[in-house]
Amino acid sequence: MNSKAKGNRFELKIAKALTDVLGVKFHRVPCSGGMHWADDSRVTGDIVPPVGYDWPYSIECKDRVAALDVHALLSGTSPLFDWYRQAEEDASRSSGIGCPVVVFNVPRKGIYCAMMEEDVPICGGPKISVPYLRGERRERLWIMSFYDWLEAVAEEQKI
Repeated sequence: MNSKAKGNRFELKIAKALTDVLGVKFHRVPCSGGMHWADDSRVTGDIVPPVGYDWPYSIECKDRVAALDVHALLSGTSPLFDWYRQAEEDASRSSGIGCPVVVFNVPRKGIYCAMMEEDVPICGGPKISVPYLRGERRERLWIMSFYDWLEAVAEEQKI
């Protein structure tokens, strides 16, 4: 299977997980997030919520292996940082979406997500943080299980 087809399949899997847990229909953005509809600020990243749904996240999906290489994370050379910058750019193009999130698959290990410390919902399960250089500022990028994050988001959405 080519990488585009794998990426599309992963995006559909994430959209389905969001739909199943949150109870509203999420969709994969055509052209893997490369398409932006002029008057629809929901269309950022790779997954969009239904019209009218209060959703503060811009999700960038990556079906890759190398994201959790510890040396690359600590030295700042992991592709995860490039993916997060892409998610930040996507989120900045929208109104009302302030939380970029990278959801990535490590085959045979699990699905994880990464976001800035201030955007992490209160959730159980293990989390790690790594240094992230945002412009001139040094911040913390948190990595956790996608399913732990999704469970916490579902709890927040009930409030």
